Formats: sequence, C-alpha cells, structure tokens
Amino acid sequence: MGYSFEESTVRHFLDTIHFERKTQDELLSEIQKLLILKFEVVNDNDIRFTQALFYAVLEWSKQKAFVHKKDVYAIIQAVYDDMSKGVINNAIQGGWFTQVSFDTIIDDISANGYFEGKAPKPIHIAANLPIKRSKWENEILDTILNFDVTVIKAPSGQGKSTLAWQVVNVLSQQNYVVYELTEIGVNGVNDAFTFIQSRLRVGILPLIVIDGLNDTVKDWAILAEKSQILSCFQLDEATGIKGVKFLITTREEDWFRYGKQGISRINLKAVNIELSENEAQNIFTAFKKPGKLHVNVTLWQVAWEKVRDKKLLIEYVYLLTQGNMIHERMEEQIYGLESDVDSSAKMLILRLVTVADMLNIKLNTKKLLRFVEQNISFKNDRGIVLNSLKSEYHIQLEENYWVVGLHPIRSNHIAHILHQALPYSETLIQLISIIDASKMFTLISQIPQLPM
Repeated sequence: MGYSFEESTVRHFLDTIHFERKTQDELLSEIQKLLILKFEVVNDNDIRFTQALFYAVLEWSKQKAFVHKKDVYAIIQAVYDDMSKGVINNAIQGGWFTQVSFDTIIDDISANGYFEGKAPKPIHIAANLPIKRSKWENEILDTILNFDVTVIKAPSGQGKSTLAWQVVNVLSQQNYVVYELTEIGVNGVNDAFTFIQSRLRVGILPLIVIDGLNDTVKDWAILAEKSQILSCFQLDEATGIKGVKFLITTREEDWFRYGKQGISRINLKAVNIELSENEAQNIFTAFKKPGKLHVNVTLWQVAWEKVRDKKLLIEYVYLLTQGNMIHERMEEQIYGLESDVDSSAKMLILRLVTVADMLNIKLNTKKLLRFVEQNISFKNDRGIVLNSLKSEYHIQLEENYWVVGLHPIRSNHIAHILHQALPYSETLIQLISIIDASKMFTLISQIPQLPM
C-alpha cells in the first residue's frame, strides 16, 4: 500500500530533519540517563535494560517494523517482570522519594486553606502566598551551600516548613533536583542510598528534603553519612556545588528523639528560627499592600501583643488574615456542632484525629469510621460526615485512606476545647485500639507532650 504526501508536508518533514554526531559511549550514557529518570532503573540494572532494547531494535530493523511507544514500554516491562524474581528496590516500590515540583497551579480553596492554618506545601510557595522572611532565607541558603545537612529547628507554628520550601524553590531554579523523603523502611538505608546514587550517576544534584523528623525517617543520619561520602566526588562545575544536600525541619523534641544520634560524623549545621517583633511589623506591611489583612485588623502592634509570648507565625498570620485567634474560631465552630444530628460522632472523630495529630500519627480512615460506628453510630452517610469535617475543620483526607489534622497547632486548640470536660487519657485509650501497631512506640513516647 502506497502513501501520498502533499509537497508542503514533505518539505516540512525534510526541514525538521537534523543530524548529530554521537559516539557509542555518548549514546549509551544518554540511554542510561533516560532509563534512570523515566523508569526508575537502579542497582546497575541499566545494562540489562539497554541490552534488551538493543536486541529489540535489531529485530525491528530486520523486520522493517513500525515501532510505537507501547512497544518500547513492553520491552521495559518484560525486563521488570524478569527482575521481579530477584532484588527489588523498596525505596522506589514504596514511593519513599517524591520529586518536588513548583509548577502546580493553585485553586482558591487551597489558597484560602493556607491562610487558615494549613501546613505549607510547594503549591503554596509557587503561588507566592507566604510572606518573605529574607533574613532566615539567606541564612538557610548560605548554610545549605556550605554544609551537607541543614536542620531548621523551631516549635510547631514558627514557619519551619514555609522557610524550607521557599529556600528549596530558589535552589530548584538553579541546578538542584528536589526530592521529598517521607520514609526510610526497616533496614532500608541501602535502598534509599542506591536511589540517591543513581541520580548522581546521571549528573543530577539531589536536594533531599525531610519535612519533619519522626520514626518513619529515624535512620536519616545513616543515610546522610553514606551520601556525604558521595559528595566528595561529585562537583557541579558551573556552580561549584558539591553532591548531595539534605534539608531537614524538626521540632526540638523530635530532634532530641531522632536527630542527635550519629550526627558527629556529618557536616551539619542547625538554624534555630523564631518570629521577631521587627519581622511581625514587616509581615503586617506585606499583607496590607495586596489587601490580605482582615478588615478588623488595623494596627500590627495590637496583633503582635496577642502572640508575643509564644511568637508563633501561624497564629500571627491567622490573626492578620482572619481577624481572630485560631482558638476563638475553633470554639465558635465546635459550639455550633451541638445542633448537628451527627454531633457526637463528629466530636469523637475530632478528638481522635486532633490528639493523634499532636502525637504525629495518622489514622486509618476505615479503622476510625469502624470505631465510631461501633461506639456511637452515624445518622448520615459516613462519607458525608467526613467531608463535612474536612470543609469545616480542614482535617485532611489523604490518599490510601489516611486522615490527619491540618496542623499540630490547630489540632492542639481543637483538642483542648474538646477535652475541657473529658480527660486526654480516655482518648488515648481509644486511640490504642485504632492506630497501627507500628505506631505504638510513637504514641507512648510522645504522651508527655499532652496536658494530662
């Protein structure tokens, strides 16, 4: 069967053709890089994938076959299937690393959530919602460039995560590729290290972000030490920046639990941040210009006096943009629950979720709903009840059926209101029957934080 083309089409096709001279080593290097970046190939397995593709291309050439994208993917999958009988990299399979992008467009609901006390994420930074804190940003940037591990330490609500993501956004526009590390599985340091090593092999400068130390990343120091050795041999000639960098945010109590062990062998510096009076005035001015201040907020000094003792950025921003304190708003909402037909179920869910959030524990949605059903029951559909709590109190419903509080500070206020007549011990006993067994140590170790 023949084909006919219009002359303009042929000319356009010929105009788009160009030739490049590549050596065999250069081609193999480019193939290796694409295999690692697009198909998460690690552990030197790129050789197996390259060989499989090489022989497939030979066969296609002999047959003069038309080759489609799905044909290439089929070869890759066949190699994966063959390898599944052998060693698997748990860091990739378990999704421990997530490549961070600042290109996502934010919607109005997500934007409003930030000003209502939501923990900041790259999407908020990309939309330029947080105010700039130049003093701290410059200090953190300087530390990252001169040390392998940078630790931002402060109590919850001081803006650790916001600063971390703001700095990361700057570095992502340079030569760094940013990965958020959310888990290092049991005996998983080698798998995580292999993932990082594979990035270095193709010329990537990884910046690893751990936003909040907890038991799921307790082996971070071992990983950082192993990666530090790689940094000695990896240099970006354009910037003079060496190898792997780690940026970690942590509360002081979590640093005591998960941070101090083994750090003597790491090139590390901690940055302790706090909100100052001068910063408070600058923040007020920054929100006033675009009209983000609440109509009842006219003087920065009045707002600052209300947060001076704890100096929490989250409380100050909430007061400036919402017109009252988080605790006051939560009281109004919770007292309004009394007329709700599912008020008892909602209050139990809020008690369990907020106390778990204060202890840095996520709750499995199915277990939570089953517990509430058995102890109180629902009048309305359970999904409607959860979505109602999500919109009213901003509890977060995450993928894989997890439910978690919006921010530890907000959770602390809600939990305090809901435990004015009930002891925290009662909620803790209930939590024990809901949380995963792997989180029992986390619960027990952090109980002293609660106002028992």
